[in-house]
Amino acid sequence: MEDHFTVVYWDQRNAGKSYSSKTPKEEIKVAKYIQDVDTLVDYLKKRFQADKIFLVGHSWGSRLGLYAIQRNPENFIAYVGIGQELASFEGELISYQYTLKRAREVNNLKAVKELEEIGAPQSGDYTKMYKNGFWGLVKQKEWLLKLGGERYGKTNYTDWILSIWFSREYSFLDLIKYGKSSGFSAGNIIYDPDFNNIDFFNQIPEVKVPVFFISGAYDYNTPWQLVERYYNMLQAPKKEFIKFEKSGHSPVFEEPERFNKEIVRIYETVKDK
Repeated sequence: MEDHFTVVYWDQRNAGKSYSSKTPKEEIKVAKYIQDVDTLVDYLKKRFQADKIFLVGHSWGSRLGLYAIQRNPENFIAYVGIGQELASFEGELISYQYTLKRAREVNNLKAVKELEEIGAPQSGDYTKMYKNGFWGLVKQKEWLLKLGGERYGKTNYTDWILSIWFSREYSFLDLIKYGKSSGFSAGNIIYDPDFNNIDFFNQIPEVKVPVFFISGAYDYNTPWQLVERYYNMLQAPKKEFIKFEKSGHSPVFEEPERFNKEIVRIYETVKDK
């Protein structure tokens, strides 16, 4: 992709290389992240003397992406959402139902027992979603991965961990920060009321920027069916739903060659508009 674009990778506040153990947990707020996106976009526009930015967001980043184009549409050429987050309660309910169904289909009695004990989501609040709270969510996601609803043809992240481990971009110390920052961010953001109970079907029914959604056919983390339904109702100057048949939650990594081609194609369709 770097053959076609100047690619900017954002390590969000206190994540990746920006992690610091001195950062107060009170800074891990949705409003802070939204403000950071605005700051970063303004900086990039000035540095590269660009009127608009081509924005791509994945998973949690896709939620920030929709916020960004809703708030400041004049800043963006187009937006691409990958594994788009949309509605916390409905998305988690579909995810849970899929996981339990798969567990029964393959007769994984341990998974069935644990999932039935967790029970279906009761709300869109990640701290109270399951009977045993946040750890119920963690357990459900563990089974989702093992039962094929997270990645296409894989049931763990060993290959990705190794790719990060041997990356020239990260030192050993960076890798330690990577793990610590993930736990710190996830463990604190869920207690922000603004993180819970999102429903973009009602909150963001219209945008003023061309929007493209890329979903994997095996994505039951942010279920592709929900993304397709949102795409159908969303009002936008241009929109497209693109389904990757050999991907789960991360088409950008699972089908990188096709992903790169799609990003180039999308840009070509919007760059002069």
